[in-house]
Amino acid sequence: DYTAPFTQNEWSIRFTVRPTQKDNVDFRYLHQKSINVNNGGSSNGFSYDVPAASKNLGGTWVRQIASSMTNEFKATTQNLNVEFGGADSSFGISAIPKPADIGNTVANISFSGASLASIKSATGLSTIGGATNIPQGRLVKVYQFADTITWVKGKHNMVMGAEYKHLINKVPFLPLYQGSFVFNSLTRLQNNAPSAISLTAGEPVTTYTENDQYYYFQDDFKIRSNLTLNLGVRYEYTGQPINQLHDITVARESGSSKAIFDPTLPLSVRTVPYVAPDKNNFAPRVDFAYSPNFESGFLHTLFGKDATVIRGGFSIASDPAFYNILLNLQ
Repeated sequence: DYTAPFTQNEWSIRFTVRPTQKDNVDFRYLHQKSINVNNGGSSNGFSYDVPAASKNLGGTWVRQIASSMTNEFKATTQNLNVEFGGADSSFGISAIPKPADIGNTVANISFSGASLASIKSATGLSTIGGATNIPQGRLVKVYQFADTITWVKGKHNMVMGAEYKHLINKVPFLPLYQGSFVFNSLTRLQNNAPSAISLTAGEPVTTYTENDQYYYFQDDFKIRSNLTLNLGVRYEYTGQPINQLHDITVARESGSSKAIFDPTLPLSVRTVPYVAPDKNNFAPRVDFAYSPNFESGFLHTLFGKDATVIRGGFSIASDPAFYNILLNLQ
């Protein structure tokens, strides 16, 4: 048995200034740092820590352009680091190293088969080594800018704007880097002849960038005192991050000394294929809010006068790329 303490420290700063009667500027900074010690402990004794840190600095500038129009500009930068690896050295060989030292991990060795029954305990022979997908980590930097204009004109309350994000990602993640070995008989175990081997070829760290763009417009149209329509559309472009692997593998396999696969095979077989980015992510939205104001009768008894709101709507949205697909292909 061993302890698994968790510690987290965080602090934040925020202040607001009003340089003019029409301007309001807000700044904020959030700092978080935590560590799960022995968080990855397992029944076979292999353990690792989970240190994490986050820094978020942002500012918002709101300007009153006119009595019916305001502009809001936001700028934010964020650093996020989280690792699954690193442990107290007193654990010896059972201490799973940090992601940067993935080459020092112990291979995963498991046992199965009827001929091993004589040396099995009630729960079976314990696996040697940590999980095959550990150590790993995420190191992400985000730079984000957004500008939104709000304009009230007659029965219309319109919001329009754009947002841009630049992401820099560094991901130490390569399952089975040291291999997984299975022994299904005592003879194979004695002769050091595994019955099955899984071994990954590739780079243990992937670095990639991404540029996201978003554009949006919405009009809250108050047709009547008791009926409002919310009409909007949004466009999103988040690229195709998996093409980073296409670029990496093409560069590696095209006559490089670091090529992994048989060079007599076609390049298309030895590389991650190019996937065309999705450029048609339009997201329309139509909503309504209706408040019946029946003066009398059964419907007045049922809904009251301006006492009930009926809402409905339709929208389409798109998910961004799921990064575990990219990481697993890595």
